[in-house]
Amino acid sequence: MQKSLINFLENTPTFYFVRFDLNGKLTYVNQYYQKHFEQFFIHFLGANFTDSIHPDSIEDFNKSRQQCIDKANCIIKVELRDNKIININTPNYIKWNFFSIINESGEVVEFGGFGVSTSSVRKAKEEHKVTQQKLVALLNSTVESFYYLDKNMNVLAFNSGAKYKTMLYYNIELQEGFYFPKLLVPGTEENFYKQFSNALKGVENYIEDKISYSNGKSIWYKMSCKPVYDDKNNIMGVALSFLNIDDIKNAELRLKKIAWQQSHNVRKPLSNILGLVNLLKEDKDIAPNIKDLIDLLDVSAKELDDIIKSIIAKTI
Repeated sequence: MQKSLINFLENTPTFYFVRFDLNGKLTYVNQYYQKHFEQFFIHFLGANFTDSIHPDSIEDFNKSRQQCIDKANCIIKVELRDNKIININTPNYIKWNFFSIINESGEVVEFGGFGVSTSSVRKAKEEHKVTQQKLVALLNSTVESFYYLDKNMNVLAFNSGAKYKTMLYYNIELQEGFYFPKLLVPGTEENFYKQFSNALKGVENYIEDKISYSNGKSIWYKMSCKPVYDDKNNIMGVALSFLNIDDIKNAELRLKKIAWQQSHNVRKPLSNILGLVNLLKEDKDIAPNIKDLIDLLDVSAKELDDIIKSIIAKTI
């Protein structure tokens, strides 16, 4: 079985494969390894394997070699940085799998190693990490409270706004894994479950509602409930955002109240004026020049009446 595995690794075009003695001297390298490290060796065989390893990784290599001796039947995995510079800002790393090669007497006589480059994976992880840090900074700078829930409504992630509001209104230290429905105010559960269920079906929800807390405080909020997809377009969970719109909503209500009061307070005397105009127009003894003035008054009063009706319609 071991001979078959070694034969495969010696001839594979996608893995690095080497063999080296107990002192670390190379006894075999496959073509893939030669092509990658040709700048470091004149003759591969007899050269030390560590010549291609970055100084920062030599200690890890020596530890893994000793582990191969101590655990002769195990594969020892280690990620080593090599000296090859692909990009000045991107060090090259190889994930090595080292194992012992044992003779018929059960003695370790050599080591084998097969590896694959992990630099592209590392780079992708670093880029993802930077992107994630930027997104977290962006979310933490907003006044909205953000929660990311799994399908069972457990909190997977949240921003600083969510943490602050949870402590402010519930005196709870928000943590990952927290069961979100515990934060629901009585009377809001049914509506929330409906929105959450719709999000899991791929439907985005936006609602505005008023919450009344046990301490007597009430606030208006705007909630968005959106599905979160993975790279295969499968729904992984739900993203929630809560925005306090209490000031905006109260301002709207005050404006509506002012508009309603003003329009109705003005419309009552205006209705009286229109009534008086109609009575005057029926009087046949009024001089023609006065009648013309009454007609102009009638037109202006009706224009004002139309304006008031428009204001009332917008406040309903």
